[in-house]
Amino acid sequence: MSAVVVLVQFCAADHQPQTPHPTELGYPPAPTQEVPDRKTPALNEEASGDAAETPITEMVDPQWVAETAEATRIPERPLAAYAGAAALRR
Repeated sequence: MSAVVVLVQFCAADHQPQTPHPTELGYPPAPTQEVPDRKTPALNEEASGDAAETPITEMVDPQWVAETAEATRIPERPLAAYAGAAALRR
């Protein structure tokens, strides 16, 4: 009988670990981010010359690339290329 009670309690218990919100772990809330225009200078139909030929690695903020690369340990060049390619998809 006690085995049945233990089994019922075990089955009824919620065993899914609950991940606390990052702010509950002491992390600051994420800053609000501005949504950029849908067209970047490199994609703008009116862009000409150097602006139309901007490499994707130069389409993102170099300071963001440096800070993110340091924080994530992702090399800067592939990070800039990935972020630039993501900007092209917008």
